[in-house]
Amino acid sequence: MNIDDMPAGRKLDALIADKVIGLSTKHRAKRYSTDIDAAWEILWAKSIQSAVPNFLSFGGGKGWLVKFGNYSATTTATDASAGALAICHAALKYVMGEQPR
Repeated sequence: MNIDDMPAGRKLDALIADKVIGLSTKHRAKRYSTDIDAAWEILWAKSIQSAVPNFLSFGGGKGWLVKFGNYSATTTATDASAGALAICHAALKYVMGEQPR
């Protein structure tokens, strides 16, 4: 499955906890893909720190753009949960090495 096609939810949260945050699967993952407060923690994950500059943009009613290195994710939705999902998608692409389009 393409990372951009992964819906928000517990499966994506568990992937983020494992691959990006570095928590073992024994820990219950936060709701990274739906809670913007939890998603902000992704920006401080060691696995993402080498992706400087990180870029986050909320374009006045036009959605979210999140970029880690050459890996990015966008959404046309403007609510905070859409931002959380975009952060998750971009971070997962970065740590898993998905080729940018």
